Amino acid sequence: MKITERLKTLTKPAFSFEVLPGAGVSAAESLTPYQNLLDQQPLFVDIPFHPHKTATGFNSQKHTLSKAAPSKEALSRELLITHGLEPLPHLLCKGFSPEETAKTLKDLQQLHVQNLLLLRGDHQQDNGRPDQHQYAFQLVKQVREFNEQVKAADPTQTGFCIGVAGYPEPTRENPDMDLNIQYLKQKVDAGADFILTQLFFDNACFFTFEKRCREAGIMVPIIPGICPLTSFRVLKLLPGFFQVKLPERLQELVDEATDESQLAEIGIEWAIRQAQELYHGDTECVHFFGLSNPEAVEEVVRVVL
Repeated sequence: MKITERLKTLTKPAFSFEVLPGAGVSAAESLTPYQNLLDQQPLFVDIPFHPHKTATGFNSQKHTLSKAAPSKEALSRELLITHGLEPLPHLLCKGFSPEETAKTLKDLQQLHVQNLLLLRGDHQQDNGRPDQHQYAFQLVKQVREFNEQVKAADPTQTGFCIGVAGYPEPTRENPDMDLNIQYLKQKVDAGADFILTQLFFDNACFFTFEKRCREAGIMVPIIPGICPLTSFRVLKLLPGFFQVKLPERLQELVDEATDESQLAEIGIEWAIRQAQELYHGDTECVHFFGLSNPEAVEEVVRVVL
């Protein structure tokens, strides 16, 4: 079922979460660490883009060994058939031609995938190509056109439900939030059906972002994304890679943590309070970025739902 349709039929608060596929294992094995979360029937399961080959390990002849990670198609099939859950695979502009995207759309349609998250891709990655879409709204247009072609060929088919990314905080590329909202509206006007936000730790940023979206005429569902902070490695990545700031009080608490167990306790408790406030604010679904720590997400979900 499409995510937008599921949101309309909810009778209680829902959650969704991200899976990170492992290298050198099957799709089923990649999902094993998330079994407890899968059993709780999330609204959807987010499948980020990852290269099919991941460098891992060492041997005497090579500095690294390349092991295959399960594809988004394999993970989607496993989620649909084995678990009866809705996958949300990512499609990127960066690194893919429109022709390659068209083939992927057909493959995912044959698997009965109904939901997609369309992204431009990380500019820090050096995998651009001259024939790719330059902006996410162009990818949205391609998928919308694909949907129209599918419906023209078979009126019983409705095509993909299209999700796009939203950024509650300024980014280095677009520090002007008015401009960020304008670009987001461009994606919605091109055919996006819902918005999934970047992770954030300050709910005030999200509520302000949501209000400004509505004032700009963006009326599609907005699903907030949060993350239990449990790792010093991730903490170091927040300002640079994720372009996310910690609110002052959380920064004070994190500065007092002497080891990762203390950090995890602080991060999980903060995420619990975040989720509770979001649900209290009429949010229908909260999305959890686990960053390879499903146990932390399990703890938050156990308390809030």
